[in-house]
Amino acid sequence: MSAFDREVLLTLEATTGYGWTTTYGALTRQLGRTPADARKIGGALARNRLLMLLPCHRVLGADGALTGYAGGLPAKRALLDLESADLLLPLG
Repeated sequence: MSAFDREVLLTLEATTGYGWTTTYGALTRQLGRTPADARKIGGALARNRLLMLLPCHRVLGADGALTGYAGGLPAKRALLDLESADLLLPLG
């Protein structure tokens, strides 16, 4: 894993908690990168081998659309649905 990939994944993990989403553009800004770097950031997310531990499924397109996920878009949707449902459960 490159230093850039590590920076992207650690920033995502630190800024996008369980049940929350972000966009490629927002992640780009959090990293202090230019909008032109959004594709590089997408590439770093695509190379993530720890899909369940480092939450790249929480990154959406600028319009909120589901976009690329190494586990497939149905899995991405299921993970997001699971997280949002968990947040609605009463804590007792």
